[in-house]
Amino acid sequence: MSKAVPIAIVAVLGAAAGLPPVVGMFTQSQVAARVAALDAHPVLAARVAEYERGWASSAARIELAIDESYAAQMVAAAPDAPPVDVSDLAAPVVVDIAHGPIAIGRGVHLGWSSFVARLDPEHDEIAALLARLDVPYLFEFRGRTSFGGTLDFDADMPPIALDEPDGELAFSGATLEGSLAGRDLRWELEAQSFRTTEGGGRFLAERIGGRGELELLSPYMAVGTATFDVAGIQAAGPFGEPLVEVVDLGVDGGWELDSTGELLTGHVLYRVGSLAAADVELADARVGVRMSNLDVEAVQEYQELMIAANPADLEAALAARIEPVVERILARSPQLAIEPISFRWGNEPFDGDVLLEIDAAALPPRGALDLDDPLPLIGALRARANATMSKVLTQDLAKQIVSMQLSMMGGPGGAMPPDQIDYMAGAQAGLMIVSLLGQGYLVDDGDRYSTSIELGNRTLTVNGNPLPLP
Repeated sequence: MSKAVPIAIVAVLGAAAGLPPVVGMFTQSQVAARVAALDAHPVLAARVAEYERGWASSAARIELAIDESYAAQMVAAAPDAPPVDVSDLAAPVVVDIAHGPIAIGRGVHLGWSSFVARLDPEHDEIAALLARLDVPYLFEFRGRTSFGGTLDFDADMPPIALDEPDGELAFSGATLEGSLAGRDLRWELEAQSFRTTEGGGRFLAERIGGRGELELLSPYMAVGTATFDVAGIQAAGPFGEPLVEVVDLGVDGGWELDSTGELLTGHVLYRVGSLAAADVELADARVGVRMSNLDVEAVQEYQELMIAANPADLEAALAARIEPVVERILARSPQLAIEPISFRWGNEPFDGDVLLEIDAAALPPRGALDLDDPLPLIGALRARANATMSKVLTQDLAKQIVSMQLSMMGGPGGAMPPDQIDYMAGAQAGLMIVSLLGQGYLVDDGDRYSTSIELGNRTLTVNGNPLPLP
């Protein structure tokens, strides 16, 4: 073997041994920068309370809290809500960092660093909660930074079993994993079950999960997709009586930019496989919402204004700053579509859709918008709504509407008996449907009824028949 080989190996190992302190200084500056970025967000307050840098590892203590001005804004917006002490929401986090290029912490990692972060177990309130729950930590976040700058992470909450005289709580624990490469965030969350009982009542959620792939455009906005799912939810009353049971509950949503990068489209789909409760039998429910033609810069500016608003500016001063931003949003002719709206109620189908859009050409001249005067906006509004439902469902809904009205009616002898309400509601519901058919507000389509409503140029039509507007 050439003598140069072992000499080269020794040189490389010596260089690697001397790099951790350099990487430690770099890591400390990165931690300070990320905490400063958190502190710059109007919702959060963050600071590095302590930082001890060593040769191969470092330790930090970071204090996170709700920003006081943001908390004051929330209090001003809800003066009747109970007062909240921001200090009660503070979360001290301790971070153990291993320096690269060969970071030895929870295992061996080739990269700039690895770290483990958790709520400070020596904090009095956190320590008391850990003892009560008998868990080593409430939440642990672990990350590894590669030489390319990608952060791979995983986290977990441990299982919890709490049995006390006034109730029980059982949580399977949860896991999170993902990566952050530049502005691209990928994550996946999973928990098997959450169950609680109190006063004889019971709540159970099973197979909870979520995943997402996002690009972070700013602290206020991200584009990409995300999904949340719950396989089942059950709730029972104090005597074991079933209150509600939901199967296959989910939400899918996301935001995307157009080819110019100037307009934003957002969508969300709410879905329920089945829902059973008192007088409710819902199945195959889908409600989709789509917002399009949104000016990206104006939307971000609107969010910044609303989040960073001073409580004293929540009225006229804030409105004066918001109106120009709203004008820029409306100038793009934004649309709001609610589609699909579909479900089966008692196994009877309903399908519908709604479209609302602004005709920018019909808006007042730039600078003349007054948010306190809705008439110009109504003049620029274009709307369409369609609905189709089975005749059995139409009769049932009409009967329920009439039943509610009759139930609220009193007389010398008080409210009417339930059997009398049911009889009268059935008769009046039939008359209501006949009247709507006669006026053209409903169309008979064989085994279904349908209706179509349109609004444009301050003209309202129902199934093509003009309806006077005040």
